Amino acid sequence: MSYFEHIIHKLQQDQHIPKQVLEKRDEILANLPDDNQSGIKRKGHKGIAVAAAVLLGISIFFCGSNPAIAAKIPFIGKIFEKVEEDVPFAGDYSKKAESLTVEEVGDLDSSSTKKDEWSVTDAGITITATEIYCDGLSIFLSAQVRVDQGGLQAIPSYHVIGKDTESAMLYVDGNWSVVHEGDQQTLNQVRLEGKVLDDCTFIGMMKLDMTEKDMEQGTLYLQMSTIGWDDMTTESTQDISASHQINGQWSFAIPFHVDTEATKEFEVKQEKDGFAIQNVFVSPYQVVTYIETPTTIIEKTITRTDYEKKLGLQEGEEAPDMSYEQFVDAYGTSKKVTPCETVICNQDGEILPAQEMSTTAGTTVFAVNGKEITTLHVYLFIDSDEKSDYQGIIDMEDAKNRAIVSAEILIE
Repeated sequence: MSYFEHIIHKLQQDQHIPKQVLEKRDEILANLPDDNQSGIKRKGHKGIAVAAAVLLGISIFFCGSNPAIAAKIPFIGKIFEKVEEDVPFAGDYSKKAESLTVEEVGDLDSSSTKKDEWSVTDAGITITATEIYCDGLSIFLSAQVRVDQGGLQAIPSYHVIGKDTESAMLYVDGNWSVVHEGDQQTLNQVRLEGKVLDDCTFIGMMKLDMTEKDMEQGTLYLQMSTIGWDDMTTESTQDISASHQINGQWSFAIPFHVDTEATKEFEVKQEKDGFAIQNVFVSPYQVVTYIETPTTIIEKTITRTDYEKKLGLQEGEEAPDMSYEQFVDAYGTSKKVTPCETVICNQDGEILPAQEMSTTAGTTVFAVNGKEITTLHVYLFIDSDEKSDYQGIIDMEDAKNRAIVSAEILIE
């Protein structure tokens, strides 16, 4: 069996090829030049040329006559390649990610194998996971979403922070974990961000932030229960957020490896007046700072009446699972964290845009967005107005003088 016949055979296994497509194949083959016309004897190249010419010709005709199967043709590019520069946390994922949908072709006379377990269909939606990358803190997963009912071309685009690009997104609800039957995290704040290919097809990537650390490999257990999207054709008087929602069950168990070679966590321990830069994590796509700030303990008087009212108890009644004394211990004091703002830039003064921040955890997540990083400069400001003064490329000496504490980290 020739290489071309092998590919046509695989297409016929998955889809009925219309008669006009096969006729187009025969027409292209009939018009190929005779290899002997040149007078030069070539070995092994004609088969490749024939396959390339025929595939190029019929793919246009084939996909035009049946666009629903376009994504199944094996020479369509990877999804990360199509979206990685136009989404938050942009970067060259296509060079580092593990592929989940590789078409493995060995001996031309043997059947090729394709990993189809990463595609799930329910409620008229087919979700296909295509690539996965993990830097030890986050999992980045690319996927294609096919919606039978269509309507995706009405999804609006939004400006990506820190980039001159726009992206579209799908809302995703459900749960996920990297420990089998372990604690589930919700997908409430997770989005599939990328682009609309046609009215029925969306491609993009999602970022899942792990709580587990020091892993070298694992399995992503992902259960999606709702897919939704905005609709820019909705009247302005209505709420357009997730105006389309489809419930279903799309479950995956996807193995992954942690890229330990390209990531590193630096111990910094720079401190002044109770403000400290403790650690900085660096990967090809994100930088995470871990800081500590002064805290104030606030004492609060809690009366017996407060306890009874809060727990809906009768006068003199005790809750079976929490006594009055336990309630006072739990809620009688609170901590007030002194707020501060973190700014980081590379050796050229290029600011990395902050994408996520947790005041309680003391973390800020920055997108690398393809910037070259050999040195990182970290600055903490207690005045948010000072932080807002720095945009684009900053004066590093001025920032160091104005920051409450700063650090310089040599990456390479």
